[in-house]
Amino acid sequence: MAPVANHYLSIGFLAPDPMEVVDLLRRAITEGSSDYGDDGTRFIRLHDDASGARINVVLERSGVVRSAKPSFAPPLPRRIRARIAGLHPAAANADADLVQLTPLGGDYPLAVEFENGSRAICQLSFGEEADVELVGFAGRLDCFVDAGAYLASAIPLGIGEVVPAGLYALATAQDPSGPGSAALASGVVVECNRLRNALSGRDFLHLVVETAAMTLDVVVAPEAVQGPPPQPGCIVTGALWFVARLAEPVGVAAAAIASVERQAVTGAGPSASMTAALCLGRPVRPRLFSRWY
Repeated sequence: MAPVANHYLSIGFLAPDPMEVVDLLRRAITEGSSDYGDDGTRFIRLHDDASGARINVVLERSGVVRSAKPSFAPPLPRRIRARIAGLHPAAANADADLVQLTPLGGDYPLAVEFENGSRAICQLSFGEEADVELVGFAGRLDCFVDAGAYLASAIPLGIGEVVPAGLYALATAQDPSGPGSAALASGVVVECNRLRNALSGRDFLHLVVETAAMTLDVVVAPEAVQGPPPQPGCIVTGALWFVARLAEPVGVAAAAIASVERQAVTGAGPSASMTAALCLGRPVRPRLFSRWY
């Protein structure tokens, strides 16, 4: 079974090819709720209250889509305590910056994208701890009835492991695509709910999966599950794309700070950036993360 074409399918939106994704984003822009940054950037969210499925779009002042990503808001989100360990800026898109989290109790870092992009990132205190809500989008999920069936499959990943696959490219320093918000994970299903996306009329699965270091919310299209239907006690494994959000709400005014701080990253007028950021009441954080550590 091949993975689903994109992560919009993981939350019940029918968009298996690029043109259907474009149509979906047009719908989000037309029907979603909006707010604006100080620079005229428009932040749009199409949110299904019934299921928690979300589409997040950022439009430049010119109307060009700067960022588009799905996310999911479960009714009782799991929170993890993690150290905000690093940042890998995206070259041309501040809302696609990756943040490195190190979950407390885990011996591995994770690369994640934030649902609110630059607005959330500029609120982070690098080097410090924070509560983060983390959702894994599965393009494919392999399900096994119990630990015995999982071990018999000879999958080379222990039960409860999380391997930050998105960091490998940067670790080898050869892959031009750079790091990604991805990890290989396996764990025990604690809960499994079939939800209906009221905006599309399609179902998707929301799983609560327990790993050795944390408990995750995972979403997946039903047709992307290989094996028996997931239920409590099953073992699941797959590649997850992580979208995170801060446990506390992020204000729209943060967009201006993000723009200022990003200039410090790219080297465009660091002195002016520092002055402007201090005027906004927030000191510029050192962004020294050309690599993960």
